[in-house]
Amino acid sequence: MRHPLICIAVLLAPDAVAGWTPLGTDGSPEFGYYIDSGAIRQTGPMAIYRQVRVLRQWQPAAASADTTVSVHEYDCMAGRFRILQVDRFNHPWAVGEAVSLPVPASSSVWQDLPTGVLGRPLFDTLCPSGEGD
Repeated sequence: MRHPLICIAVLLAPDAVAGWTPLGTDGSPEFGYYIDSGAIRQTGPMAIYRQVRVLRQWQPAAASADTTVSVHEYDCMAGRFRILQVDRFNHPWAVGEAVSLPVPASSSVWQDLPTGVLGRPLFDTLCPSGEGD
């Protein structure tokens, strides 16, 4: 019985299975967070930064709901992060036309890790031998 359910899930959300790794809801059940784990980049001096695409969308995904994809950069040495870019799409799973949104100045500068799934849990995944090791 388990295999038919998996097949149905793949047919209903192929992009979620194929490209986006779920992180969780971050205490806000109306939004889910996902990362593009196949596109994590090492950047910065001595490659200490990690850039990752983060998708935020309504749960459950509605056909007409907007989603956003932002590029987050994590500093593996100092345990901090910033947001470099935000794009909005007019369909779930970052499908449709992308519209670039301005990144607030307060989000584009280095800041302490946020609470929730985008903070320490994601940092530890991206920087397994980072701060404190």
